Amino acid sequence: MIPYSVDLFEKRESTLIALPLYNKYAARTEVTEALILIGPIKQALMLYYQENGGFSSQEPVNDRHDALGIPRRDDFGADYVRRIQVQRNTGRIRVFMDNAAHPLIAGKRFEMRPTENLGVITSWACVPVGNQDRRIDGEFIKSCM
Repeated sequence: MIPYSVDLFEKRESTLIALPLYNKYAARTEVTEALILIGPIKQALMLYYQENGGFSSQEPVNDRHDALGIPRRDDFGADYVRRIQVQRNTGRIRVFMDNAAHPLIAGKRFEMRPTENLGVITSWACVPVGNQDRRIDGEFIKSCM
């Protein structure tokens, strides 16, 4: 009986395929941290919107966060998220990934945008934002789109 062996080319080919897939998986996992942090912010925004008939317009941004009862924009204590801030008058939640995050998403940005209907937030859209070099690739935020 001849033992099973894999030639060098076959090993190299599978590594060339597996490594990019792993990198994308690792980056998506780090984006998940942001999505978890956004959950309570979405709830706070929905409650504020229902109680006040619109979104917060306070300036600066930390006053807006205080009005919503959520951490200030740089105080989320995340490993891969540098900042989360609620945009004035729109209720959009902008996420800034940290530079220490996976290189595929480091320093990139995306937003959660509320859709309103008859005084109620009915859904959220996840959208890459920023200039081309700062916009997160849509493949890393598919789970929230």
